[in-house]
Amino acid sequence: PVACSHPSARAQPARRCGQPSERLRSLAMRRSRADPDPSDRPAARQRIESSSGDSLENGVLRSLTLTHFKAHSHFHIDFGSHVNFIVGSNGTGKSAILAGIIQALGGNPNKHSSTAGGAKAAQGLVQDGKDYSVIELVLHNGSEDPYIQPNRSSQSQLRARDELDSITIRNELTRMPGNKVKSTYKINGISASRKEVAEVAEHFNLQVENPCAILTQAVHATFLRNAKDGRKRYDFFLAACNADVVRDRLRGCHEHHTLIATALAAHEESGVPLSDRLARCRALVEKATQRDRLEREVSAAEGELAWAEVGKAEAEAQEAAAAVGELEAKREAAERARANIEEQQSALRAQTEELMREREARMAQLGAANKAKAEAAAAHRRAQRGAAEAESGTTEVAAALRAARTRQANIEANYAKSAASLETDRRSAMDKLTGARAAAEAEAAAAAAEANKATEVYDRAMQEARGAKARGAEASKRATLLKSQADETAHDVGRARSAAGDVLRTFDAKMPQLVEAIRQAQWPSGVRPTGPLGANVRLKSEMRQYASVVENALGGLKGLGAFVVDSFADERALLTLIARVAPSLSRNLKVIIQKAEARFQPRRTSLLGFPTVLDAIEVADVCTFNALLNNSSPENVLLIQTYDDAKRLWATNQPFRAYDMELAVYFTRGSLQAREPPMKDGASARGLIAMDSADVIRGLEEQHASLASAAAEAGALAQRAAREEQAARRAEEEAGRERSAAASRAKAADRALAVAARAALVDEVDDRLGSLRSDLDEMNGEVKRLMREQAEKEAAAAVAAEAVPPALRMLKAAEADVRSLGGVLGGADADGTLDERLKAATAMLHKHRQAVERAATAVRTAVVATEVKRDAAAGVRARVQALFPDGPAGAQAGDVADGATQPVGAPASTEALKKKLAQLQASLKKAERETGGANAGGTTYAALVDELREAEAAVEVHAHSVAAVRATAASIEAALNERHKFHRRSIKAYGRQAIEDFSRHLSHRTLGGSLAFDHKCDTLEAEVCPNGNDPTGRATSSLRSLSGGEQAFSTLALVLAMWQLSATPLRAMDEFDKNMDSNYQTASLVLLFETFRRQPGRQFLILTPLDYSGLLADAGVKEHELVIHRMPEVVRQG
Repeated sequence: PVACSHPSARAQPARRCGQPSERLRSLAMRRSRADPDPSDRPAARQRIESSSGDSLENGVLRSLTLTHFKAHSHFHIDFGSHVNFIVGSNGTGKSAILAGIIQALGGNPNKHSSTAGGAKAAQGLVQDGKDYSVIELVLHNGSEDPYIQPNRSSQSQLRARDELDSITIRNELTRMPGNKVKSTYKINGISASRKEVAEVAEHFNLQVENPCAILTQAVHATFLRNAKDGRKRYDFFLAACNADVVRDRLRGCHEHHTLIATALAAHEESGVPLSDRLARCRALVEKATQRDRLEREVSAAEGELAWAEVGKAEAEAQEAAAAVGELEAKREAAERARANIEEQQSALRAQTEELMREREARMAQLGAANKAKAEAAAAHRRAQRGAAEAESGTTEVAAALRAARTRQANIEANYAKSAASLETDRRSAMDKLTGARAAAEAEAAAAAAEANKATEVYDRAMQEARGAKARGAEASKRATLLKSQADETAHDVGRARSAAGDVLRTFDAKMPQLVEAIRQAQWPSGVRPTGPLGANVRLKSEMRQYASVVENALGGLKGLGAFVVDSFADERALLTLIARVAPSLSRNLKVIIQKAEARFQPRRTSLLGFPTVLDAIEVADVCTFNALLNNSSPENVLLIQTYDDAKRLWATNQPFRAYDMELAVYFTRGSLQAREPPMKDGASARGLIAMDSADVIRGLEEQHASLASAAAEAGALAQRAAREEQAARRAEEEAGRERSAAASRAKAADRALAVAARAALVDEVDDRLGSLRSDLDEMNGEVKRLMREQAEKEAAAAVAAEAVPPALRMLKAAEADVRSLGGVLGGADADGTLDERLKAATAMLHKHRQAVERAATAVRTAVVATEVKRDAAAGVRARVQALFPDGPAGAQAGDVADGATQPVGAPASTEALKKKLAQLQASLKKAERETGGANAGGTTYAALVDELREAEAAVEVHAHSVAAVRATAASIEAALNERHKFHRRSIKAYGRQAIEDFSRHLSHRTLGGSLAFDHKCDTLEAEVCPNGNDPTGRATSSLRSLSGGEQAFSTLALVLAMWQLSATPLRAMDEFDKNMDSNYQTASLVLLFETFRRQPGRQFLILTPLDYSGLLADAGVKEHELVIHRMPEVVRQG
């Protein structure tokens, strides 16, 4: 059933101040048991009395401190416990006090703001020109039911209750990038969320956003003037009596009740599927009953068919056993035939062995004769081959000798012919050599001159190409450098513009966030890091022309962006914090470890009246001052104008270090040394120290324009140099080709000259004649060698011919011995009868052995098959017996041979049984499909019956839940109507009291009037009669027709009438007396103090620009009844 669990279903009356919250009741009970005697506590922690002697409620304001909040740089006020008049002229920050109270208690001070009290945005709460603001509010917490932070332990809660009679709420607002403001809270020094702060305000019933409790100028100015604001005035009335929460909760309950009715209708509609499910389940149960019957019939048919298969298997086993006997008889007959053949084979084998021994002896003799014959034949062949080889060698040597003698005769004839023309050929060769040498030398000289000229042209073209390339590289490098510097300067311009004078943002967009994180963090040494150093340095106005020089002399971005820590532990903690908060700064940020010391007193260097870097800056922070002196020595760095000033300083023979206006650095190291500036035309200031942001941006923009122009010129120069280089490269390539051609011609001339020179060294005629003489001597030696070789060959041929006849005679004798032994061996068993008979017996024996083996194999196979069939029949019977233990109808069991089982009588037709079983299985499958599956799992008969029961139960539960929800909805509706009636009666009673109080308040100035409540339309209209004593006077609901004083007093009368209904301990009103004359002011004061006296335990804050010291006495107000706070004049930041 759906129950009404909405939190707004129970309308709760507003808790008045001092009533303990539900959250602290259990803690209060434990505290009362732990500390039963409150009189033992110190007197300072006892119940605090107000100035009138009444008990002071918890939640009353004690003090407020504002730092950099709206118009206040630093403001502190200690509130009186009862009535506080805050007096100050317009613009002194009175409304900022209310805004600070609302902000500190977790409210929105701009919720009801229009123009009064400052800007609406949260940025307007932080003072202009500051990065943060701090609000510190102290509340009274020493009376009954104090507030104790819930996240503390029980003992610390009791100790906090005994030791603290106040609560300090600290709110810090920090500017963030993107026009955002970060808000953080602390309660008694412990970090807290805005929700926890709102819980503190709720505990004390401090309704800071309720205009009935804190009436700002924005609400007060338009509270009654607009006739169309009747609904807003009614909401004002509900907030005053804390009935707005009850109304909102009742509305929420009505909406929830509507949701319940909608859910009930949907729940009733959901009953239709349940009824359908119930009908479906009933049909499935009927189908399941039919399925179970078919399963039983299928099981019976399967048993009958199985027993028939058992009988068939046992019959096949008996037939196999009979076949085994027949095969055994055939095997025995084959064994007997095999034995007879073996006896015949044994007799023939004995005869054959005797004959074989005789043949072996004769075969040995025949082998020896064949061996002797083979040796004789080999000796004869060797003798014949030697004689043939000797004859062939003799013939070859004779032919070679004849050819050598022929060549010898030819060479002798050629030598005689060449010797005759020797002198004539030598003179002709000398004449040709002289002409060729002269021509080759002339051509070589011309080619060398042409090659030298081409080489000179090529060298000039190569030098021009190299020069153009060097100029292009230098121009390109300068263009790249200038573009990089221009881009960096553009980045500096953007950063300076976004910083808008904020030095921290000049370093990095994350720097303000890092500084705030450093300020809030806890440090191991207890000393907060200082930095960035540039934020604490200010450039003197008369030194503004040295801005960029001072920044570079102090280390630039790295030096001025450095942080100073007290220890190595602080350094590690700072680096960890930087990596978490601002990772972009972790790479380049410099951290200096320096112990806190007194401010250094440096001895300033002054040469020729030039100022130092230290003279150009102002550093108020001691840590920053000492760090700059330790790291940059600004007291020793001079500021000069030009190089001439550096030469004048060097002439003094004193060591110095100086920067000129273009950032060039000059120093002495034996002679005057200089380091070129990073930029040719100097660099502009980047705003790394406090200076005029407009000058910084203007200087950076001018520098960026100059660098961009120079980069463009350098780029054009680089392009021109590249074109010149390309032209020079083409000229170089052309000159190279001409030089290569000239070099080739010179090499050809050199080769011709070399050929002519070699001709002078070779005497062709002498060489040819010497060659012929050498050939003749060589041929004479060859003829002599061939003659000796011919004689040797003829002697060897004669010896070989003599060895052939003896070898032939030995071969013939060996052949005769072999023929005689072969005739003797052929006489034994010449016809081969014995061998034929032995072969026939062996073949017959082999055939019978194969027959025996086949018969034995057939017997073994049949025996195995029989055993297999018997085992299979027994297995089938066992399985069938296990499945169908009752057996077939009419079967008789008995024992047979070999322990087999009597076969069961087979059924008349196995095929008929199979057909019947197939029909039953088809019917069963159809039934299973209709029931959703086989008889297993969730589709069994029992499961379907359970599902039917569940469906019936679900229908019953649904009907019961619908009835229960309908009854619950009716009871909720009745309760809501009753509570709505009670709410109406309550607000009507509050309305009647407000009407009486409003009319009574107006009577202080002889005004009449009433309030018209429309509780159906939620509107409130006020009617005021200017002359209450005139019964004929007409009341008006358009307050614009009243005078300014009448309007202001009527508004005050209505507000005080609402104050009578509110239970908050704090009331505040801003400028109630606007447009009032002295008579209305006096009447207002009398009316206010009547209200104050009726509520002595409450605290009131009245903000007014007028000093009522004289009128308060006229109104009968005593000095002890109030505290007057006069606001100091505020100097606003431009």
